Amino acid sequence: MRGTTRYCGVPALDEAAESLERAARADDPQRVAAAFADLEAEARRVQQSDD
Repeated sequence: MRGTTRYCGVPALDEAAESLERAARADDPQRVAAAFADLEAEARRVQQSDD
């Protein structure tokens, strides 16, 4: 996924994906949940800006 975000030029979405990856590697369920929510919110923001 991160390759796609970099290729498409959406750095905020890339950062959110990276944050989720770091949280998953740390095996921290609370950080994973928060990072996933951030990624989801950023993806929605990108979709809305495309309309």
